[in-house]
Amino acid sequence: MTFTLIAIISILAYGGYYIFNMTFDNNNKKGFSSSLKEASYLQDELDNISVKIDNVKKSLSNIDNLTIQEIQIILKDAGKSLEDLDNTILRQSKYIKNFKKSIDNETNDLITTQKELDEAREIADNLKTLKKQELHAIKFLIIEDAKTQANRSFWIGVIISFPMGIFTSMIAGIIIKSRQKSR
Repeated sequence: MTFTLIAIISILAYGGYYIFNMTFDNNNKKGFSSSLKEASYLQDELDNISVKIDNVKKSLSNIDNLTIQEIQIILKDAGKSLEDLDNTILRQSKYIKNFKKSIDNETNDLITTQKELDEAREIADNLKTLKKQELHAIKFLIIEDAKTQANRSFWIGVIISFPMGIFTSMIAGIIIKSRQKSR
């Protein structure tokens, strides 16, 4: 029995720890990792487009020696590179907007957390400044309230339980008498 209880408590503790880590730590790591991958991917695309544009520049540097068909092919490649550049810039703009939103959300969360910490620090400082007499007065109020509530609960329990006991005894007596008569 004791082993089962210890096993259940251990499972609950480790489960809570696992859920806590999955909720708080891993979300930030995964989000940051995917952001880095996206930024790296966009940078690779820009580098590839830059290489293509350099190739177009090199090809057009000898424009006098090129035929019209070769110039058309080079210009088509340049047009395709410009389309790719536009698409990459558009995706990069979206990425930057999302990244800014993420930073704003993190900043707001940090500000909220800082405010909560400041409030908790203020409460702790206020508690430190309480004198012994004030602490005893607060303790007395809490104890008196607890006594009042306990007393009230006791009498409510008596008021409800006593009539219920009488009522159930009467019903049990009626049932027992009716069974004895039927025998």
